[in-house]
Formats: sequence, C-alpha cells, structure tokens
Amino acid sequence: MVRALPVFLFSFLLSITCLQAQTSSEPLVNQYLEQAKNLMYEGKYQDANVVFRKMLALNTTLPEDMSYLFAETLYHLGQHKNSQNFLTKYLTLTGRAGSYYEPALELQELLDVAMRAVTNCRFCNGAGFRLVDCTTCNQEGTLDKTCPNCQGHGRTQCQKCYGEGVLVSLNKLGTRQYATCDNCDGKGIHTCRVCVGTKVISSPCPTCLGSLKLRS
Repeated sequence: MVRALPVFLFSFLLSITCLQAQTSSEPLVNQYLEQAKNLMYEGKYQDANVVFRKMLALNTTLPEDMSYLFAETLYHLGQHKNSQNFLTKYLTLTGRAGSYYEPALELQELLDVAMRAVTNCRFCNGAGFRLVDCTTCNQEGTLDKTCPNCQGHGRTQCQKCYGEGVLVSLNKLGTRQYATCDNCDGKGIHTCRVCVGTKVISSPCPTCLGSLKLRS
C-alpha cells in the first residue's frame, strides 16, 4: 500500500522543484535581457519587444530592471498604456532604489504628455487610433485570384489518360486495345479539386488579415 506524503513534506518538495526550474531558466533570462538591451541601444525596439515577450513566456521570476526596459520599448512602439503599466510596476517594486529611477521619472513625464494627447483627441475618442475601411479588399476580407492549379480554367486534365478519355494497352498478341478511362469516365478532364470549378480561389486580405478594418 502506497502511503500519501505529509502535506508539509509535499509542499517542501514542490518548493524545491520550483526553485530548480527557476534556477535552470536564469541563464536564459540573463541572455534575453542582454540581447534586448543591445537591440534597444541600436534602436530596434520592435525586435527588443519580441525578446521581452519571450522572457515573459518563460513564466519565471524576472529581473526588476526588465519592467523599466520593457516600458521604454513599448513607449517607442507607441503602446503607451502597456508602457505605463510596466513603468508603474517598476516604480512600485524598486522605488528610489531602482537603477533606472531617474530615467523612469523622465519616461513618466513623456507618457503623461502622450496619454493626455490621446485622452483629448477628438478623432479617436481616447483610443489612440481610428479604424478605417480596408481599401485593398474593399471590406470583403478576402481577395480572389486565379486558381494556380487549373490556371483559371476550372478543369484539369486527367492524369491517367492524359486527356484522351481512353486507355490504350497491348494484349498478348501485341495488338492495341482501347478502354474507356475509368478515372474520368472517358471525359479526359476533371473539375479542379482546388477551386471546385469556380476558376478562382479566395485568401484572407494581406492588408487587414480579414478584419475589414485598419488602424489609422
């Protein structure tokens, strides 16, 4: 009979497991942080944003400085509300002792200006952007193009009889014999399996990705 572990022992083992997982991910966290800082220094904020989100996906304890650096990155990408959230988190965690305290105050001033501009904007009603109709697909969400499988004919040649409708074979005497192609019923063609005879195929609009609207 298997005995259940006491609750305190189970909790102790669980805490050790979590600590080991956190320790094992620490080198990767530091690697990501340095990579993101270098990208920020080069002005590649979109790439830095990708790296920061990889850090968040690790689901582990992250350095306090990451909150400020991510906030600065988001500010440069125009994501002011998200930037404010991470900046507030940084100042709450570190206060005046934070290594980025002075830059954080400067960033807060920039965010205050940006947020006021958004709040007072009569065009976007405080959203920071407007939705306009997609002109690429004319609000259809999809674009039609000629089917590449049948080249816009709606039909394809039978690959068994090569469009002849009959199959030719030699009997034992070496004489040719003919039979109706059982693959196309003697028609020599098939309805295109890709466009199902419509001659075109539809794909999501590459501009609005099927949403019909664009941010402006």
